[in-house]
Amino acid sequence: MSDDTYNGWVNRETWALFLWITNEESLYNAYRGLVNLWARRHDVPAIADALRTITELYFGPAFDGTWALPPERQAMASDIGSLWRIDYREIAEHLTDPDDEANIQSAPCGCRFWDRDPASTALPMNPCAEARGLGLTEYLEHVAKAKRALVLHGR
Repeated sequence: MSDDTYNGWVNRETWALFLWITNEESLYNAYRGLVNLWARRHDVPAIADALRTITELYFGPAFDGTWALPPERQAMASDIGSLWRIDYREIAEHLTDPDDEANIQSAPCGCRFWDRDPASTALPMNPCAEARGLGLTEYLEHVAKAKRALVLHGR
């Protein structure tokens, strides 16, 4: 049996996907949002299944030839190499790392954000009670106000 580990990961494909997720802001926000949503109600295996689904939707066409992807996404898919070898559980474990608790920012209203940069566009991991009862437009306005409060209060 060969040793396929790569840079401390189970294999190169898993490492490459995680590297792209954590280095490409739009991917990171999408994956982190999914993890935030699922982490409150599910365990790591369920999160891993959700990560597999989003990855197959995002990159699948590059591998099965159903349609051409934008060049930057095609380059990512080419770098990853193969979807079937990815260990989604390992990625889920890294994305749900409890050490990330140090990166949580709390707005005065109670909305909690994962991101380190209070000026980012990420949605809250835990919206406050007030935000939970709002419609979409009001919710987005509330989140923007909460983010501005983070910047003003330097949290």
